[in-house]
Amino acid sequence: ARLLKPGALWINHGPLLWHWHDMPGEVSVEPTWEELHALIESFGFRIEEERRTLCEYTQVPRSMRASCFKCVFFVARWPGARPMDAPL
Repeated sequence: ARLLKPGALWINHGPLLWHWHDMPGEVSVEPTWEELHALIESFGFRIEEERRTLCEYTQVPRSMRASCFKCVFFVARWPGARPMDAPL
């Protein structure tokens, strides 16, 4: 948010997981959309559009195997009303 001008848009599409399942000692984080939605708004963004989608992912395009992720597409506007160094 510190990089965005007032009125700027944050457009995101992807799964709600950040993980390192194959790296010992690393932590996986998989928040729900409701948790992430509340966190985004707590920073001052206004979510103007949201929808859930299914997205296929594969590491070998010619393979018959593919994973399907439940994703969220959202558009959030940064009003720039709250300084980012202010406590939440």
